[in-house]
Amino acid sequence: MSWIGYALLSAVLAGLVAILGKIGVRGVDSTLATTVRGAIMFGALLAVALARGTLGDLWTVDRRAMLYIALSGLAGAGSWLCYFRALQVGDALRVAPVDRLSGAVTLVLASGPPHVRRPPLGRGNRAEAASGSRGTAASQELAGGQVWVKGAWVKGACC
Repeated sequence: MSWIGYALLSAVLAGLVAILGKIGVRGVDSTLATTVRGAIMFGALLAVALARGTLGDLWTVDRRAMLYIALSGLAGAGSWLCYFRALQVGDALRVAPVDRLSGAVTLVLASGPPHVRRPPLGRGNRAEAASGSRGTAASQELAGGQVWVKGAWVKGACC
């Protein structure tokens, strides 16, 4: 399946999260609901990793990547705590679209400070990535899954 297929499936599943979550948090503490959801997600993802045979690769992930994965997990946990609380006190049809502003927030955060010069996209940057030369841009996506992150092209750092 291509990226667009996964993105569309993600949108459908996210829509289900809003509906099912709204029903689920009725009369339940939102933090407890988020904890239960997290435990279920952990179990499901562990089963997928075991089925795919990738769990053993955990020990080969470098420390910097693991740090960013951990920080992403903390940000995700905070996001879901706020999301379930918003569902508990608000209308799902209003909460879900506001939550989707995360895409716009990502664009703003990934663009970096306005005074930072971003490298042009093109073949030269692929060569720069291979040679290890560095620049000053905060983050910019390049076709092929490379992203300019704090002065270096990083393959697979985005999505």
